Amino acid sequence: MIDSTVLESDIIYPNDVRLIYKAYEKMSAFARPHGIPLWYDDKVLRRLRQEFGLDKKGSRAEHPAVFNEQFIPALKIFQVKVGSLKVSN
Repeated sequence: MIDSTVLESDIIYPNDVRLIYKAYEKMSAFARPHGIPLWYDDKVLRRLRQEFGLDKKGSRAEHPAVFNEQFIPALKIFQVKVGSLKVSN
């Protein structure tokens, strides 16, 4: 019998940056079928996520703050755009 609690696994634990990035993906997934154009700079977002992934020993603690600075305004804009959608009966 093997004790599975000590086996190595490829579990990826969520972190704040990954959760914020997933929130962007969810907002985009909602926006696409509703005809809402992209309201944030996707290239900047991907670059920030890549920098976070590559920064194994450096300033990883600073990355969530940088993502948050991008996310709060994007979320407010998204809220306005969703609020302006017409409701169908």
